[in-house]
Amino acid sequence: MALTSLKKALSLVKSASSYIHTFPPLFLNPTPNPISNPKPHIPILPKHPMQLKNLLVEKSKFGFDKLQDALHLFDGMLHLDPRPSVIDFNQLLAGVVRMKEYSVAVLLFREMCVLNVPVDLYTISSVMNCWCRLRRVDYGFSMLGGIIKRGFVADVVTYSCLIECYLSELRFADAEELFCKLIRLREIEPDVYTHWMVINGLCKRGKCNVAVRWLRFMENGGCEPNTVTYSIIIDGFCKQGLVDNAMNIFSEMIKKDIRPDVVTYSSMIQGLCSSNRWDDVGLMMQEMIDMNISPNVHTFNILVNAYCKAGKVEDAKRIIEIMNKRGEYPNIVTYSTLVQAYCSQGEMDGALAVLNTMASKHIYPNSYTYNIIMDAYCKKLRVDIALEIFKQMAWEGVKPTVETYGILLHGFCLIGKSVEALNFFYKMQNQGLKPCIVTYCILLNGLCKNQNVDTALSLFHVMECNGLIPDSKTYNIIVRGCLHNKKYSEASVFMDKMADFSFLADASTTSLLERLLSSEEVGDAILHSMHQKSCN
Repeated sequence: MALTSLKKALSLVKSASSYIHTFPPLFLNPTPNPISNPKPHIPILPKHPMQLKNLLVEKSKFGFDKLQDALHLFDGMLHLDPRPSVIDFNQLLAGVVRMKEYSVAVLLFREMCVLNVPVDLYTISSVMNCWCRLRRVDYGFSMLGGIIKRGFVADVVTYSCLIECYLSELRFADAEELFCKLIRLREIEPDVYTHWMVINGLCKRGKCNVAVRWLRFMENGGCEPNTVTYSIIIDGFCKQGLVDNAMNIFSEMIKKDIRPDVVTYSSMIQGLCSSNRWDDVGLMMQEMIDMNISPNVHTFNILVNAYCKAGKVEDAKRIIEIMNKRGEYPNIVTYSTLVQAYCSQGEMDGALAVLNTMASKHIYPNSYTYNIIMDAYCKKLRVDIALEIFKQMAWEGVKPTVETYGILLHGFCLIGKSVEALNFFYKMQNQGLKPCIVTYCILLNGLCKNQNVDTALSLFHVMECNGLIPDSKTYNIIVRGCLHNKKYSEASVFMDKMADFSFLADASTTSLLERLLSSEEVGDAILHSMHQKSCN
């Protein structure tokens, strides 16, 4: 039996025995920030085993607040005597994966193997999933060899992960070939669930036509699709704006006596709303009710969102009244959508009135809701009010996100307070939040516009040292900053880098170059060279 399993595995894996010692160096030691060096936060390791278990259960569900906390806890668990169980280590890995720190999870697994910490099928499957998320299908397959080598039996979830990995790399033929091979080897049953997994993966990647082809493959194999299968494809087409395609699949579903559910109708309604086909929305809602399928909160939220995006706030409010009458009470998503609609129209009193309504119904704003309000005030240059709201968030125990800080950074830059923006940037890092490329662009743009280009250049290099790769927008911001501050040599160097990455100067950068060239003050040969680069 073991020999048979091994032969099956070898038909799927080329290098099953080297899965531990072939990891690439994905996770390097973080480079210290030369501008800011936040103080480390060292959490206390729970002393009682039950406290540790409760902590791990929580982190496996929600992730760690800071990566440093996870690494400290992992180190502490290694030194406990007796060591925690494999379940405890699995929960810690799950917490790291929830943070999307996939390369870190891989290295923690590697250390577990080196230190002889027990692992099980769940552990290896989790790491396989990490490799797939990192788009390294080759290492994902090598983990399958590790499963067999340790005497475990791979299940449908494990194999689904590998098929998903192929789909993530848009290798649809390979995914189909693997699927068929697994069926031939009787490693998986060709049931609705396994087909659903493939179809869902295709639709998530915008390959709905390929998903329809797989649907036919499924039917030809004698497996009848169900409501969920059809709903996935319908939702995929609607999200791509291909509502007529979705309608065709919907009609096929009805003809085959496969009853749509509230999810199916909600997807169709969302697609029709996005295409501004309001008459069809009404017909679909009526058909839904005639079928005795009640719209749920999600269905109504789709309508509220559609009306708000169309600027029909009063219609959105009427939908909310209908929700209350039907007992499908509005939630945080409903009210946040309405808040955003008022803010988009500059009606801050209306937005605040919605917040008061929420409070009266004991529905409390989350970071997304607060971000909407703060962003609106910052755009009105009322950063002082935005800061008061930021303090209110802390008082209510709502944790700010990277987006929250980005909004306030932008606000500070808009009113010319780049130093305050920089200090706020450090504060964000001290809270354990990692700035993303968007955050850096906001700050770089603000610094350049406020004549702090030297600080911007320093920050640009910090960003690169921290492993973030500048995009076209980042380079254009820096080039414009250098040009505005007559640092033509530096601008030329950055434009050379842009050319290396095949990035083009955007309209603002090109316009600035042309304006400088036409001015009587500037006749620099470097500018002529840069203008030629921007036109290439």
